[in-house]
Amino acid sequence: VSIFFSAHGTYDQLHLYDDDLWDHELSAVVSQLESQSVLVVISACHSGSFLDVADSISGGILTTACTAEESTYDIALFANTIYVEYFVDRGMSQGLADEDQDGIVTVEEAHQYATENCNNPPGALSSTHPQIQDKYPGQLNLSQPIHAPWFTSLPLTLLATILLVKFLRRKQAPKA
Repeated sequence: VSIFFSAHGTYDQLHLYDDDLWDHELSAVVSQLESQSVLVVISACHSGSFLDVADSISGGILTTACTAEESTYDIALFANTIYVEYFVDRGMSQGLADEDQDGIVTVEEAHQYATENCNNPPGALSSTHPQIQDKYPGQLNLSQPIHAPWFTSLPLTLLATILLVKFLRRKQAPKA
């Protein structure tokens, strides 16, 4: 199960279109998930204040774009937040986070790649310090890089949907 949130946030609160989502509400939702592979990615200002949500995740990972005290920014150069650019677009989709060069990008690799690149990125107002709470045993496989020219021109929401579908299909594929 993957939950991806990229929008506005304040301390312990994510701002949805017509309401707010508090950290204790997200904790209640993820605590009911039966999956042993839960990934929660939050790219919002002050998202580090949501790290306590990881206590509700049994066998999963929660990553945030910054600490509880920091803001994260959209960068015109990227058309994304700094964290999403390096975690999703470059790290996962382009495979640049595949540190061990095995053809699979793990959550841990993508987060490390994003963390390293969120320090003084081009066009940013300031550095951010992404956070992770990892309760998954071993490495959680995230994706195989997609190397296709059409891929880079897709809007991020469509891209995230495609990647999520690919990920879920792989997870549901029968074991040989």
